[in-house]
Amino acid sequence: LFGRLVDANGSPIGETQIKNHVGLTRTENDGRFVIDVDKNNPILSIATPDDSVCEVRLDIKSNRGALWLGDISCDKGNYVWQEAKGTRE
Repeated sequence: LFGRLVDANGSPIGETQIKNHVGLTRTENDGRFVIDVDKNNPILSIATPDDSVCEVRLDIKSNRGALWLGDISCDKGNYVWQEAKGTRE
């Protein structure tokens, strides 16, 4: 899969780790990334600067081969773990 990680304003997010259970990558300075993903578990886990984790579920069941995802971003509904005042929530 190919894509670009962006913030809520559409600005690219560089040097950020993205992983899933079969792949690991880091975004380029312009937010672009390439990663392998298992169709049976199409979830990207994205590390954020505040040590939170955002998970984005992809709808890729019907796709084959290389796929351009376009812009990917995290919103409040995607956070599975978030650092807040030094404690886990």
